[in-house]
Amino acid sequence: MRINARTLLIIGATLLGLYLVYKLSDIVSYVLIAWVLSLLGRPVSEFLKKILTFRKIKPGNTLLAFLTMLLFFLVLTILFWLFVPLVIEQANNLSKVDISALNNTLHIPLNELKNWLVQYGLISPTVDIDQQILANIKKFIEPSKVGAFFTSAVGAVGNAVIAATSIMFILFFFLKDQTMFDDFLKSLLPKKYEDHVIKALHSISTMLRSYFGGIVLQVSILTVLISVALTILGIKNALLIAFFGALMNVIPYIGIVIAMLFGVMITISSNLDLNFYTEIVPMIIKVLLTFGATQLVDNFLVQPYVYSKSVDAHPLEIFLVIMVAGKTGGILAMLIAIPSYTALKLVAKVFFNQWRIVQHITGGLDEPDRE
Repeated sequence: MRINARTLLIIGATLLGLYLVYKLSDIVSYVLIAWVLSLLGRPVSEFLKKILTFRKIKPGNTLLAFLTMLLFFLVLTILFWLFVPLVIEQANNLSKVDISALNNTLHIPLNELKNWLVQYGLISPTVDIDQQILANIKKFIEPSKVGAFFTSAVGAVGNAVIAATSIMFILFFFLKDQTMFDDFLKSLLPKKYEDHVIKALHSISTMLRSYFGGIVLQVSILTVLISVALTILGIKNALLIAFFGALMNVIPYIGIVIAMLFGVMITISSNLDLNFYTEIVPMIIKVLLTFGATQLVDNFLVQPYVYSKSVDAHPLEIFLVIMVAGKTGGILAMLIAIPSYTALKLVAKVFFNQWRIVQHITGGLDEPDRE
């Protein structure tokens, strides 16, 4: 296939853009997060405008942007108020763990695990697996480690405050002038490509607004279902387990495994003073059954309304994208992998649709009608 000057120009501009994104990754991340939040905030702004107009108040863009951001702050404050005390309490519990009591609790199950591994030739009979595991646990939960964790947490909070302040500052102007981001991207390319840029931005913004709006609804529903079920079953820290589990469930295939492991870990660490077989194991079973039941509800009732054809992809394709994201950026990258990948596919569909490989990969994507 002959590559013309237009294609070379687009490829060159794309490579240059990717290099600049890499060098200025923090700033670019702030801008992109603010843009996505502005997409979610637009329906809120429109709703507020209708309410104020109904009350015979003519709000300007500045007032609407301020009120929308005020609602975002309110939601973040509620989440902070709900979950930060739970996390601090859990860290405090870990710092007070009695290692000897933990040894008594886990000695029998760890010995049974060792016997099973020895039976199948996976480890040597001389390996003292319970002492190794307990030694690692002791290193993790010893007071000095907990103190170091809090020290690093304070640093992380400081960075988070800087990031949040930057994002909110940018978000205000994106909400005030909803065409600012689009106009900036259009200015980066020659005017003859303006229609392609507008088409790509419209497709991406429509997809992201639908996707992240659905994700918020999905996480909210699952958090309520899981927390209510675990509370009824008498599981401690039900809200913390439910929210983290619902958030991880956004990650296809792997998320539910991470959620279950987290739920089991929190359940064990919150009940180390209880007998493992007669009390802790039944709790673990309750947690696993709850996640299994809510996963069925999510798969058959929630997800069909969250994921539309705009994020259509083969299961293997999604799995590979998730694996690459996890390898390169950890859990956070896995959370945003699917919308990011779909956005790239939409860009490719608009600019490189003449390539057969692009036609094959993006064949299931629908281009939204221009508004």
